[in-house]
Amino acid sequence: MYRVCHEVPKPMSAVDPSIPRAFDAIVAKALEKLPVNRYASASDFQRALRGVCEPLQPKPSFFSIRRLLGVSRR
Repeated sequence: MYRVCHEVPKPMSAVDPSIPRAFDAIVAKALEKLPVNRYASASDFQRALRGVCEPLQPKPSFFSIRRLLGVSRR
């Protein structure tokens, strides 16, 4: 319990280098000891996470869109 209240956790990217460093800042803010330093609401936290997650989503390629729409080559 002492560690939870008094120590700063390791950044996630230090544990798993494949995790983007941008997540470190978001998680660190969410885990701040003083409530005034944390996200004001869940929607603020969600917005910060989306800002990092959305660029990581693969963009559909031209060919995957054609396949999705059922367009064949002629």
